[in-house]
Amino acid sequence: MSRLQILKPNASLRFECDGADLHYEVWEPDGSVKGTLYHSHGVCESNETTNTQRLVQRAVARGWRVVCLEHEGHGLSSGARAVVSMDRCVQLFEAFVRSRLGEGAWALSGASMGANVVLYAAQRLSSLDGYVGTVLFGAAVGVDPRGVPPAVVVGALRVASFFMPEASLGATPVEEPDGYALPADSTRNFRGHWPLVTAKELLDATRDALADAKASKRGLDRFLVVHGAQDHVIPLSCVQEFLAAARLPPEALRVVKTGGHDLTGGQGGDEACAAALDWLERDLER
Repeated sequence: MSRLQILKPNASLRFECDGADLHYEVWEPDGSVKGTLYHSHGVCESNETTNTQRLVQRAVARGWRVVCLEHEGHGLSSGARAVVSMDRCVQLFEAFVRSRLGEGAWALSGASMGANVVLYAAQRLSSLDGYVGTVLFGAAVGVDPRGVPPAVVVGALRVASFFMPEASLGATPVEEPDGYALPADSTRNFRGHWPLVTAKELLDATRDALADAKASKRGLDRFLVVHGAQDHVIPLSCVQEFLAAARLPPEALRVVKTGGHDLTGGQGGDEACAAALDWLERDLER
């Protein structure tokens, strides 16, 4: 896999909505534009990660414009650092995409938590003109139960998150961006224990994605799920259960044998990006 260098955006802009002042960046290809890919990054991350940068660079090289919004509380956007409300992330991302849509083809993609954001946003956007499809990388549609504390501990932390949402009490996952920050000295990515409310929101998201898929009567319109066989955060078995619940066909899943949870940024990243772009471009030609 080639070593990544940071690709500077063509534009660095702001989007204001419902009290949030969000930062986003735009990368333009040389020559004609095939379409616009709106990407949603993972929890505690930003646009300055290997996950985002590899996808951006591979997509731009193939003629896509890529637009990446930094979620509230992340990167250079406003909000308490790394504090997440999934409902609000979906609301703001949907409003952002709607504000930019014009003529031409467009698609959505997201990684980890960001995949869950586009999962819900796409269901409200896919009827709009120009929609090509949605790609979920390492979607948070389940969790390895060995990584979840006992139910009594989870219950206590839920209560604590209501009164102290930004606290961690040393009981939440620890984010260490050293392995994925790009450039290496980027200060955009969160470091330390996740806020209690963020841990609660992500745990709930893994449960809700499956429950909502089972309850939905509409189904998902033009979705591809790309997942790493070596993902020990979201096991492949959880993804397969989600696909069955969402009534997606087997070909809607691409498994990257060497890929982990850092799917586009780590081992197998080029394969993951190529699988997504090949699928979007085939759909684009129909």
